[in-house]
Amino acid sequence: IKVDADGWLATSISGSSQLRELVNKSETEIVIPVFPTVYAPRNEDQLYYNTLLQSDIEPGDKVLVIGTGSGSDAWVAWLKSQSLVYVIDVNPMAIANATATARLGGFRVRPLLGDIREVVLPEEFSEFDYVLWNMPYLANVTPEGTPSEIVEEYNFHDGDDGSILRSFLALLPSLLKKDGKAILLNSDEALEAINLPYPNLTIKRDGEVMLFIISNDAL
Repeated sequence: IKVDADGWLATSISGSSQLRELVNKSETEIVIPVFPTVYAPRNEDQLYYNTLLQSDIEPGDKVLVIGTGSGSDAWVAWLKSQSLVYVIDVNPMAIANATATARLGGFRVRPLLGDIREVVLPEEFSEFDYVLWNMPYLANVTPEGTPSEIVEEYNFHDGDDGSILRSFLALLPSLLKKDGKAILLNSDEALEAINLPYPNLTIKRDGEVMLFIISNDAL
């Protein structure tokens, strides 16, 4: 993953020679492992990552990343905040992955394993300046008929029947500071649910993918 004048870019690599060329190349480039069952960074997520880079996250800001997967967005959050990044994921492999990414990137995360709809949040998981989430919106990441023995090669969890989004929106006011913001990537199917209770928000569109910036003064 790298950040330059053109924004954020993720590239898959293979082979030790290619790896050696990239490791420790610059402060704005990182090579991370993607563990089995963990959501991998995709170029389709550029709207999300570039919005994070262009956001008003400042050094010292308290940032929570939900569904962090490989920890790639935690790394971008750290590039902006230069502070401990809080992360939540329902997949234990993702928690391990994000922790490994933090070690490789020279930053710290405070991980929490659990489903955002059910997990009991420690007291420190509050008063965030920013909450970030590349939300589940892919309806079916495992092709129909995929043999069970290779299902784990696909993402651990994606797709949403609406319960994840609704639960998160109900929880969001308790997560943010008074002037905090949430940056969410979802599909255009989320537009009605997010628009209904939040009349004051910023929306960016890239095809069927939509980026929502919700300010706590609208909650």
